[in-house]
Amino acid sequence: MFSSKFRGLNSTGKVPLDLRRPDGTGGSYVDGIFQKSEYSIVPIFANIQPVGYKETQMVAEADRSKKMVKVYSSSAIFSEEENENGPDEFDWEGDRFRVMKVLNYSMHVLDHYKAIGVMKEKLDSEWPTP
Repeated sequence: MFSSKFRGLNSTGKVPLDLRRPDGTGGSYVDGIFQKSEYSIVPIFANIQPVGYKETQMVAEADRSKKMVKVYSSSAIFSEEENENGPDEFDWEGDRFRVMKVLNYSMHVLDHYKAIGVMKEKLDSEWPTP
């Protein structure tokens, strides 16, 4: 049976997306390093697209070889620069992405955020383990 990744797609091309937003209320020490563990789920509707070459230049050089997507939304999205507790993260197509760069377009006609997400980790493996 065919299963679409875009089941939640509506006429605007937006899909529901849950952002994990660190709120800085807790954490623990792991090997002597404090790891923030508390986050809140922020549901948004977003348009998710592949990243073009010019947009890859906006992130750090070490992250340019990783899988990236761009997210357009009218809801606020935060990177490390905008949120002192850490960047937003989201899951898309079996991967977890960390928001590395956010551009806020406030023109009072079609206000929106454009975020560049870089793959942090793979959530599920396509290849079965032996």
